[in-house]
Amino acid sequence: MRLLLDTNVAIDILTNRQPFCENSISCYKKAILRGDKVFISTVSVADIMYITRNKFSDKTNQLKLFQISSIL
Repeated sequence: MRLLLDTNVAIDILTNRQPFCENSISCYKKAILRGDKVFISTVSVADIMYITRNKFSDKTNQLKLFQISSIL
């Protein structure tokens, strides 16, 4: 199955946003373990970079997005 990762779910995972993080990680892991192909849109990547710019440096943001996208 192919799934599109919601922007907010990605932000929850990347920023450890409580109380949503644990549910987001759980859903993401279930999809990966089932062998689903998980995608994220380019618009979501831009939104994530914009929303998290104050929490992380640009390099940290890029690294975190690379880490999650390499799993996708």
